Amino acid sequence: MRPSPRMNAPSTLATLLLAALLGVASAVVAQDTEEDPPAAAPAPQPPVHRGRDRTTGQASHTLGATYELANGAKLVLPAGNRISTSQTFTFSASRAPLRPTEVAPGFVRQGPVLDFDGQIDASRAPIELSVKQRTLRPRPNTKLVLAMEFAGICDATHTARLGGPLCAHWRLLDAQFDAAGGRLVALLPSPGGHRLVFGSVPDAQPAPVDPADLP
Repeated sequence: MRPSPRMNAPSTLATLLLAALLGVASAVVAQDTEEDPPAAAPAPQPPVHRGRDRTTGQASHTLGATYELANGAKLVLPAGNRISTSQTFTFSASRAPLRPTEVAPGFVRQGPVLDFDGQIDASRAPIELSVKQRTLRPRPNTKLVLAMEFAGICDATHTARLGGPLCAHWRLLDAQFDAAGGRLVALLPSPGGHRLVFGSVPDAQPAPVDPADLP
């Protein structure tokens, strides 16, 4: 006797349902086995070199570098300066004696004397030097400066030898007091490769006159 088509219908429906379930399971398994795309590598960060009284480390044109000492002095060499791919610099506390009179007339030192041996052109991205200074008592008729030492010709005024025939000269750069951060800050477009020290000098501009002092 030939089976009726109605008798085969449940079997056909079960077969289709089973095939659908197997297809869904295969899709789930395939989805679970797919590997996630690799995460993007983090962008390289400028190196930070730390030391107690001295730190030496590399800086590069693309990243720059930061140098920090335990006394709170910090030197930030930003990216973009004309230096080799990877150049080594040393930032340290100076042990050489400093006579204020050899820096500038009326110079009064503020904070530690530092050394940075990077004699480079930083005019594209000036180097930021800062030292801790919680408070700063204003001194009338003076201005804050960063004194930067560099090598020059010896003469009657410049007699402190830096080695060989050259003597110490000093250039004064403008400095600021960051009261919020508690730091003295200055920018160096072209460090001299020797000592650095914050201080104050007599202001060449005449002091403003207080109307209350007028006769």
